[in-house]
Amino acid sequence: RTNVGKGEDFPCDRLLALISEIQKTEGIERIRLGSLEPRIITGKLAEGLAKMDKFCPHFHLSLQSGCDKTLKNMNRRYRKTIIAGNWKMNMTPSETAKLIGELKPLIANEACDVVVCPPACCLAAAKDALCGSEIHLGAQNVHWEKSGAYTGEVSTAMLKELGVEYVIVGHSERRQYFGETDETVNKRARAALAADITPIICVGETLEQRESGSTAEIVSAQVNKALCGMSEADAERVVLAYEPIWDGRAVRVRAEAEVRLHDR
Repeated sequence: RTNVGKGEDFPCDRLLALISEIQKTEGIERIRLGSLEPRIITGKLAEGLAKMDKFCPHFHLSLQSGCDKTLKNMNRRYRKTIIAGNWKMNMTPSETAKLIGELKPLIANEACDVVVCPPACCLAAAKDALCGSEIHLGAQNVHWEKSGAYTGEVSTAMLKELGVEYVIVGHSERRQYFGETDETVNKRARAALAADITPIICVGETLEQRESGSTAEIVSAQVNKALCGMSEADAERVVLAYEPIWDGRAVRVRAEAEVRLHDR
């Protein structure tokens, strides 16, 4: 039995070490952890607690308000991993059908959901080519209005008829080159949800913002604005993707930045 006094600081690394030791011990029947704040249920600690839940059938974690939801949302037992390919402005309809034909036999009984997002002009060809496969179809953009004088845009009804299940909104290139804002991202995402299409909301900082140390602040603000006005149920249906607005010279440090951001 391990006891930590009320109000005593118990760093995450000590808790992780304790979890590791417990997992090596045989005959453990019941484990109970005291109250933890939502802000610390992140990264490695969330993974460690998830492993404990699996390791011990009588594992119990007493949580402060909001903490249970944080842990659940970070636990892959509750949220399936999604691998989505954004084809950007590449592939003709015939090329799309050919590539999907090559992908189909490679994707079967996967532990994750696989999504392809071809250009809008290729969605019909993709729909036909994906028939009978486990690959899901996604689009690269959607407008929040149902119809109207919005040249170059596509509506949720158009996407639904083409069998689209996912749609990317707020991609870094849309933000950088086409004036996408947090407000329009929110409108697009809410329109997608209303049409039963899962929005893949992209968030991320510029290289300058990253170098100034404001990544967490920028991304948190983007997430909050993207989810503004959504119900709890709708927010749980959203997929968030970290897509920083960096140029090619900065790609070498992106993996490290993603790890740091997810740990926060």
